[in-house]
Amino acid sequence: MKNSTIKLPLYKEANDARLTADSNAGLWYDKFCNRWENAKFQKEEWIKTVTNRHCGDSDELKWQGDRRWKMVAKLGGHNLCLKTDSPFVTGLGRKHPVENGFLWHHTLGVPYLPGSSVKGMVRAWIEQWADEKDQEEKEEIDRIFGPKQPIKQPQVGAVVFLDAIPLSSVPLKADIMTPHYGEYYQNKEKPKAPGDWISPVPIPFLAVKEATFHFAIVPRQQIPEADKESNKVCRWLKDALEWIGAGAKTAVGYGRMRCDNAKQDQCEKEWRDQKQAKQKAREDAEKLAKASPIEREIIEFLDEQKDKSTEDYIVVISEVEKGRWEGKDKMEVAKWLERKMKEKGKWKPTSNKPNKDKAHKRTILVLKWLLQGE
Repeated sequence: MKNSTIKLPLYKEANDARLTADSNAGLWYDKFCNRWENAKFQKEEWIKTVTNRHCGDSDELKWQGDRRWKMVAKLGGHNLCLKTDSPFVTGLGRKHPVENGFLWHHTLGVPYLPGSSVKGMVRAWIEQWADEKDQEEKEEIDRIFGPKQPIKQPQVGAVVFLDAIPLSSVPLKADIMTPHYGEYYQNKEKPKAPGDWISPVPIPFLAVKEATFHFAIVPRQQIPEADKESNKVCRWLKDALEWIGAGAKTAVGYGRMRCDNAKQDQCEKEWRDQKQAKQKAREDAEKLAKASPIEREIIEFLDEQKDKSTEDYIVVISEVEKGRWEGKDKMEVAKWLERKMKEKGKWKPTSNKPNKDKAHKRTILVLKWLLQGE
């Protein structure tokens, strides 16, 4: 059989694919390399194709973060914003032509840390690294995280760990590791002595330069002690990220994180504002449904006004003077004005300075409309 070239199972357009500002960097990095057997392939050059830009769309990441934040809050969980204190590496053991892989979120195109990895890191911290005063009984750890050893009846942990995802686009960088004793580690049957004469082999890999990640934990059941357990796990999570780090190469200082208080406050404020806005919209809808036809017309008219700096009752008075309402409708509008002005403390039938007091003048005008309708 003659030598033949097997064509790649890709569309023709894929041959001209380029990484653009709105491309999925993870898809590009993992699937468009096409250098699996090329000995002359410059690994660092391929890594740098994703380091000259921020990966991920900030708007999509914010939308995703907002949805997760709302979900976690509704389920009685805890949201945490933690910022990298050192470079962060995830998925280093995955296969890739550059030898060291990288873990990308499939749809967002950003590096992330799976919830299972977060859970394993926190459990390792409390079991192996925490001070004795912080050590919990084995039964307590098994109840929160789930038992390691098989038991007769399957059991899950009391707390669910969600994936840690960046809150905005992420800058990446090319990093280098230089193992000095490669021949010693590779030849397990007849290892060579790890001498200083062995030449180091630089190996490039991809790392997160800096980022703020959204960590979240959710109680599996809404029970009285759930909040206490969640608070405890949050403390463990913060301590674990500060002291042992997450991801790969933590033994040499990678993956350390600390609380990003500014981002935490910003996200919590946005969540409160959205919640209040949603509540107000619900109340306004209920109010509109109960309103009379004239009141509904007034509310809809005021909603259409671009200038919100002028008091509502002043805008409506101006419309009445222009002749927008007549007869019984004018009478009903006047009653609405009376209620609104009394609510705001602007109803003044008498005044020491009747010629200069604007609130008094408006009150007299509304009273005149009320008398005309009788």
